[in-house]
Amino acid sequence: NKLPFYIVFINLLAGLSVIIYWIQKQIRITQHSIEFREMIFLVIESLIVGISVYYILSSPLNHWIKVVQYIIFGLHWILTLLALAFMLTFRIKRLF
Repeated sequence: NKLPFYIVFINLLAGLSVIIYWIQKQIRITQHSIEFREMIFLVIESLIVGISVYYILSSPLNHWIKVVQYIIFGLHWILTLLALAFMLTFRIKRLF
């Protein structure tokens, strides 16, 4: 069964893409003000990336990590659908 490994890689790519987008945004702006909510979100995404890397490097016998990866994948999927619905509702054509 390869599905857990695919889900782990999708979670890893989603977490890394959010972190890379935030870094690029911070480089472009001149005045840096980081909000508390933004830091919490980045910490959560960093934890997701860390858990994904741990799952890839560890043995697949840890069932609790598999459950956590499924939950994280579900949350990423729901947030992606909500973002797309928001973009279609307000006719947003670009991200920034």
